[in-house]
Amino acid sequence: MTQPKTFYSKVIDEYGGEYPQAVVVIRDWSISHQETGKSVGGVEPYDVTSNVGGLSYSLSYHYNQDTRSQGKKLRPLYFEDGDTMSDVFEVDLSNNEVIAALNSSGDALDNRLRAIEIDATMKFN
Repeated sequence: MTQPKTFYSKVIDEYGGEYPQAVVVIRDWSISHQETGKSVGGVEPYDVTSNVGGLSYSLSYHYNQDTRSQGKKLRPLYFEDGDTMSDVFEVDLSNNEVIAALNSSGDALDNRLRAIEIDATMKFN
């Protein structure tokens, strides 16, 4: 089982509070993707293609490393979404850095978490 992904990023909360060195945790994530395999003539090995159709996530954060070290609780990160508040962010799947992270070799879960980190960091910087 993989431990929750933690990283440092600037965070702007739903009240406009800015935390330049927040300790951010990916609390939840969801992916929709399609994986297909095709064998030419039924004798060639499968050519497997994976296509991510959507990746969303929710974050929690500590204001900084000090509040984390003091054992303070994580705060869920919300943002204004029209007339309501939401804590579900959508990854920009057209971003070249996100695409590179998702397509890099290695563990698929690590690649997805890295794509989320890239997206979240870009949203607040």
